[in-house]
Amino acid sequence: MLELMDVETVIPRISGVLLDVSGVSKDGGLGGGKFYMNNSICGNSSSSIFGRVQLVHYSVSLLVSWLFSAPCDANKLTPVHDALFSTTPLTVWLRNLLLEDFDPSVRRELCTGLY
Repeated sequence: MLELMDVETVIPRISGVLLDVSGVSKDGGLGGGKFYMNNSICGNSSSSIFGRVQLVHYSVSLLVSWLFSAPCDANKLTPVHDALFSTTPLTVWLRNLLLEDFDPSVRRELCTGLY
């Protein structure tokens, strides 16, 4: 399964999802805290609704699982680690979700996922 995970595609996608979630303002902002994703299997007419907490939970779970599953040599970073730590929005979404988010559930999911 790890062979199917392309670093150049997946890391920016996960980082983009977390950046979008962190950009929701206190008054609801982008879509009132609900995110709509097109379901490509059923066509464009069908969509799924995810809350911010679920997006943070599953994105961070996938990211952390992938980081710990990537084979590495002693004292060397893997390409997954390099790609994550070199992304520009890492500090933005990390600060926004961990320190500045208005929803305690989102902060808790991020802390639990990173712990």
